[in-house]
Amino acid sequence: MPRNNIWDNPDGLLVGFGTHSADFNVPAVTTSSDSVVTVTSSYNLVDLEDTDLITIASANLGTEHVFPRGSWIMSDSFLYVDIGATSGGAATLDVGFYDATDGTTADDANGLDGDMALSEIDTAGFLYFFDGPLTIANEVATEETKQPLGDTSNSDVVLRLGFEAAVYTAGRVTVVLRYMPPVRGSTVT
Repeated sequence: MPRNNIWDNPDGLLVGFGTHSADFNVPAVTTSSDSVVTVTSSYNLVDLEDTDLITIASANLGTEHVFPRGSWIMSDSFLYVDIGATSGGAATLDVGFYDATDGTTADDANGLDGDMALSEIDTAGFLYFFDGPLTIANEVATEETKQPLGDTSNSDVVLRLGFEAAVYTAGRVTVVLRYMPPVRGSTVT
């Protein structure tokens, strides 16, 4: 559905209109009967930006899924390696969230996983379950106090993947995130 113009409904639905544009990185989104939302997105690792220098403009936000502030990431969220990653150096991968209003302000830049080693994503068919600080599984394992999505930036958020240390020269991954949205009428403090 990517279009060259986007209108935001009062309920938060992004509606594309105008001439059709490319269908790259458009997430598939489904909601189960228990209200858990599943978002599936593919990423070409060569196209990633440095985690510390994310500059993707808000004009690109219309093709991304917006995760409501106050949502919780489920423990069965994962990354699947479609094409093994390569790099001319020791590239690492960060998977986290950024403010949905500008796409560049970090909420938690490595909240799903930080510094994922090249050796962890260099083989096609590899499946990696996220264990970063924003996953519910991590809370159970470490007994830390968790923050919901958007707690740091005080906003809805979008998913961002970024590299550190070196750029990727090849690779493609699919990220499957399952989350529980906030209950209507609830507030995040």
